[in-house]
Amino acid sequence: MKRIIGVFMFALLLLTAQGCKPGVPSQYIQPGEMEDILYDYHLAGAMARNSMGDGKDEYAYRLAALKKHGVDQAKFDSSMVYYMQNTNMLHDIYQRLSKRLESEEMALGGAAANYDRLSSKGDTANVWNGDRSVVLTSQIPYNMYSFAIKADTSFHKGDRYLLEFDVQFIFQEGVRDAVAVMAMTLANDSVVAQTIHISSPSHFTLQLNDDERQGIKRINGYFLLNNEKAFGGMQTTLRLLPIYNIRLIKMRANAPEQPSNQPEPNKIDSAVTIDDPKQWMNESSTLPTR
Repeated sequence: MKRIIGVFMFALLLLTAQGCKPGVPSQYIQPGEMEDILYDYHLAGAMARNSMGDGKDEYAYRLAALKKHGVDQAKFDSSMVYYMQNTNMLHDIYQRLSKRLESEEMALGGAAANYDRLSSKGDTANVWNGDRSVVLTSQIPYNMYSFAIKADTSFHKGDRYLLEFDVQFIFQEGVRDAVAVMAMTLANDSVVAQTIHISSPSHFTLQLNDDERQGIKRINGYFLLNNEKAFGGMQTTLRLLPIYNIRLIKMRANAPEQPSNQPEPNKIDSAVTIDDPKQWMNESSTLPTR
């Protein structure tokens, strides 16, 4: 009997310990509220860019977004530093946030409205197989996200590939500097690649074409946020690069036109008619007279 009671008490303690698993400390913004704040925060940044204003306008828009939720800049920054040190929580927030931002884009008729429903097959297809959103920090190794996509039977010679994504910078200070790279290995093992530098929030596109119709083995690349050692600064300084709405769109190229062995209609006859005055006169003489 004592043994049964002992087992029961151990199980009860184990369940109690699991139920008391610590969450986000109360001095920081909780995950649900943080998601709502970041949603408005990103929309505020987009509105500022659409207004063609300067950096001061963007800062004002974002302060207004924080004020809407009753949060000041200091609490937002300290909370983001906390989440930056708990990357799994931050990743989960941005996974949910990415879906909300994509829904907003679709409602406005943006790129997501055209590509979000695409499957991995078809002439135009979304073949991205990685995370749809990631958050990079300035700390190694969390400042880099790599991807690799192996070609399958849906990949064809001459296809065109577009890597599309949106970025935001959430920085307390420091130089905004990131890189996106996409490389395509062809059937003959040659490689074509494109690199872009990112220094401001925007929508970005990289494009690679199999112009010589070699066929494609794989597509790989990475996103990189330069770490704090490149520009100095403390590890606790808030430097985040959210990347979301990531898609890799495969577009089928039209089959090359086959050369024709048949002469173009009337090409020879018309040339003779123009260049041979005698024939022109003979043909003209057959015309009815008035």
